[in-house]
Amino acid sequence: IDLPENPERQGPGSEKDTLKALGFLEFFPAKSKIAGIGCGSGGQTNTLAENLIGQITAVDLFPELLNELNEKSINQD
Repeated sequence: IDLPENPERQGPGSEKDTLKALGFLEFFPAKSKIAGIGCGSGGQTNTLAENLIGQITAVDLFPELLNELNEKSINQD
């Protein structure tokens, strides 16, 4: 796989789009379990983590992208 260096997202959308989608939810229970399927390096996953209370499991086909997500998460704590 040929990955761009330090991309924020590997797919369409933006933080603004993710927040707009969250705005359609009337209620999101605390302690929810969220699956980020095809999360890439975590563009949407990080936005969800910053705006929801719950457990997020991030899944991607490429371990390199999951490693990037994990590094970003560690650096944010």
